[in-house]
This record gives sequence, structure tokens and C-alpha cells, in this order.
Amino acid sequence: APFVQKNWNVLSVGKPGVDFFSGDTANWFYNRELYSGLKWNDLVSNLETAYEFALKQPGVDPNNIYLLGHSEATHVLVDFLKKGHKVKGIFFLGFLGTNMLEIAKWQVYRMYVEKWIKTDVDTNNNGVIEESEAKKWAEFPAEWNGLTVSQIQEALNSDPENKKAVEQFVRQRLYEGVFDRTDIYEEVAKLTPDVYILNGAKDMQTPLWQVTPALESEKKAGKTNIKLITFEDLGHGFSPPKGPRAHPVLDPSLGPIDSKVT
Repeated sequence: APFVQKNWNVLSVGKPGVDFFSGDTANWFYNRELYSGLKWNDLVSNLETAYEFALKQPGVDPNNIYLLGHSEATHVLVDFLKKGHKVKGIFFLGFLGTNMLEIAKWQVYRMYVEKWIKTDVDTNNNGVIEESEAKKWAEFPAEWNGLTVSQIQEALNSDPENKKAVEQFVRQRLYEGVFDRTDIYEEVAKLTPDVYILNGAKDMQTPLWQVTPALESEKKAGKTNIKLITFEDLGHGFSPPKGPRAHPVLDPSLGPIDSKVT
């Protein structure tokens, strides 16, 4: 990516084996073999290499370096800073405070009930999905018609395909040793740089409820240099859900980034 953007020296760092920063999709780079062999420490080392490179560039003030991490990269930033590297500030976009296993389980087992069935399908709030409610949603499984919300949750919990989806995530080489790590809330509270947390209220990959414990931990630790910025109509990619329906669970989008963020 260009090193100078809007009078800032900017260095974009992705996962080794992947480069989606180029504007023209024809120039995107994806080495499946390299990517599939990644380990978590490779991401941290990659950031360290970029950091050392940036420090050597003319015009770079070592006392005015900011890091920006999106989604799981919020954990990468924490691991990087635990090594003693100094920066002025950190931007966590799509903050992921729990471990990745916990959020994967929420997405697979609970998200549809909490952010779709209860909020939008069960319009009369009686805890039972009636035919008149179900038929408004093409995505609503026919076998769920007439079930209570609790029964739908039980069906999701016992679905072998859901269990398989979580297990496939756990088995990824990239997340070995970190997928069930301790939540990073207290570690973020111990960071000395300024912390900015930016989250979309319609983010279903790193939902906003992930942020509250971070703010509570930092308040308890006496950390005052932290700021939360919420974008009410944006999702995980800091873009609104796809129209015309624009439902955060059923119509997610991953870009382009909305102008209000940039």
C-alpha cells in the first residue's frame, strides 16, 4: 500500500500469503499454501517486521506511531505490545475481547436467536413462532414453524452441523494455542497507549456486547485514556448491511468502508 496517505506515513499489514489492499482485484495476491501454514505467532512477527521497517523510514516519528487492528487483529496488537514495543495509540476496529472460540460459538449457536428470531421474527413476543410470523422470512426453516424460541435454541445447540462448524474452526492451524485463550479485557486495561475502540452497532462478527467488559475493566484499572466510538448503522466491515432489507444477520456486508469512518 502507499506509504504516504493524507500526510501520514501509512503501512498496511495483512496476513502473510494474502494481499487484498490493492484497489484493483486483478492485483490481489492469495497464496493458499502459505496461508494455510500460518501460525498465530507468524501474525505477530509480521507486525514486528512492519514496525521495525516503519521506524527506519525517513520522516517517521517513533513517538507518534499508531496501530490499527481489525477483528482478530485486536488480539495480534495486544500480543505485539506485550513484547514491549512502544506506540502512542491503538485503534481497535471491530473489537474482539473474548477468545475466538467463544465468539465462534455465539455466531453458530446463539446469534440467530438473539439477533433475528427474538428481535424480528417473534413480533408478538409470545415466545412461539407462528405461521404468520414465519412466512415473512424466506430464510426461516420450515421445520421451526410452530416451535417456541427455546425449542429453536435447543435445535441449534444439538445440530451436528453446527458442532462440526465450530470444530473446523478450532482445528485451524492459525489458531492453535490461542483459540481458547483468556479474554483480553484486563490486558487491554494494562496498556499505556491511548486506546480507541470503534465498533458498528450492527456488527454480528464482533458484536458490540464485546466492548462493555473492556470499558468496565479499564475503569476498574483506572485507565482514562480510552474512547469508544459507535457507528449505529454499520456492520463488521464498517459498511451498512446489504439493501434493500439491510438486516444485520441475514444481509451482512464487508465493505466498502463507509465515508463516515474515513
